[in-house]
Parts: sequence; structure tokens; C-alpha cells
Amino acid sequence: MTSKTVVAAPSEQMRRRWTVAGWSAFVASALLAVFLVPQFVAVPPSISDSYIFGYSNRTGILILSLCLVVGGFFSKQLSFKFREAARGDPIPRRIIWWWMIAFVSGGRGMYCVVRGMQGYAESKYFIDRVKMLAQGGRIYQDFEFAYGALFLYGPRILMGFRLSVELSYFCFGCCVWREAYGSLP
Repeated sequence: MTSKTVVAAPSEQMRRRWTVAGWSAFVASALLAVFLVPQFVAVPPSISDSYIFGYSNRTGILILSLCLVVGGFFSKQLSFKFREAARGDPIPRRIIWWWMIAFVSGGRGMYCVVRGMQGYAESKYFIDRVKMLAQGGRIYQDFEFAYGALFLYGPRILMGFRLSVELSYFCFGCCVWREAYGSLP
């Protein structure tokens, strides 16, 4: 039994190469535009990480949206052909266990690093603002809060059930996440 290999014509091969080269250039320029251009746009003052690094989120989102629309419009030229899945040898359990150990170790290491920095950047911001509100501070007059009153008063209401500031913040966050996505992460 012999198998026949279909060889594309030289003009077809050349067209494919130019298409792949064009798409590679488009993707590279889109990534550069999304990551570099927003750094040259003025950012309004705030305490976000974007302001600290000088990155305009709105400009980045607009450029990303534009690149997605342009890429979607011209993607008709690409013709993806996938091979059928072949049944191969299963991955040995030993290798799976080693990878699981590597990922758990990496995740645990990142947890220890972040824990040593007293939490993630924005959770510290939220918890500090809820404490200020609990101490009698007035939102937008005594302190800045950039995320809307619901995210501030929700944990404050939970503090009425004798929860600590941190616990009320995390419980409120879990309730909001569950309402939005249907399950906890």
C-alpha cells in the first residue's frame, strides 16, 4: 500500500509563505502597539499600577480592539487545516506527577512571595479604605476610592456581623464573584 503525497504548486507555496509572513508581521506589530503606544499617552493621576508605570489602559484597549477587528476582517485569507488526532502512547503517570509537583511548588513559592509583601496590591488598597470608612472617614472627602461605593459599603455592612475587616472584604469578594460567575474560582 502506497500513500500519495499531494505537493502544492510553487505559486501556492509562495502565497502561503507570504500569508504567514504577513500575519506574523501583523501580530508582532499589534503586540508592539498594544504594549508600547499607551505608554506615550497621558494617564490621569490615580493610585493604580497603570498610573505608576505610565500605561493608559483606555488607549491599550482601543488599540487591542482595533487590531482584533482588523485581524478578524482579514482572517478569511487564512486557511487552517488540522491533522486528525492520532492515538499515541499515553503519558506515564510518573511524568504527570513530576509536573504536578513542579506546578504546586511554583504556586506555593509565589504565594509565599506575595504573602511576604502583605497581600496583593489592590486588596491592600480595598482593606485600608474599608478600615478608614469604619473609623468614620467619608468617602471622596476624607479619602479616595476609585471603584464605586458598593465595593466599599458591602464589606462595611458585613463588619456589622462581627467579622474583621479582612474577613468581611474576602467574604464580600466571594459573594460578588459567585454572583457574577456562578461558582468560586
